[in-house]
Amino acid sequence: MPTRSAVLFFPRAADLRLEGEPRQVLPGGPGLEEGAREVVEEFLLGPGDSRLTAAFPRGTRLREILYRRGRLYVDLSEDAIFGREPSLDLGLRAIRRTLTYNFPTLGSVIVTVGGREPGVQHLGEDREPKKK
Repeated sequence: MPTRSAVLFFPRAADLRLEGEPRQVLPGGPGLEEGAREVVEEFLLGPGDSRLTAAFPRGTRLREILYRRGRLYVDLSEDAIFGREPSLDLGLRAIRRTLTYNFPTLGSVIVTVGGREPGVQHLGEDREPKKK
């Protein structure tokens, strides 16, 4: 089966700095959305190099990926928030860097977990319960 080259960025185990790991991935179907889906699926498998660590906990899955008006929307399963090391923020940076490196025409990458942007308060949600 034909493959294409990609570079996936993972945190280094020693200092958690992001480092690229070359990988062969399936080319996906026509268009950016399908190619990005294959890169994200491969990224979620974790690194092959033992000096690197997975960006998200085992079991994290890609729920949905959409490309609209220069923006790539990536929705991960809720498993993404259960890891301690590396932090969710570092995992989000790693997936964004992986996608923008492999798809330089992307305007931006928006990553959500369970349909919500981590750290963004949504309408109707209060951070603290109201006091009576």
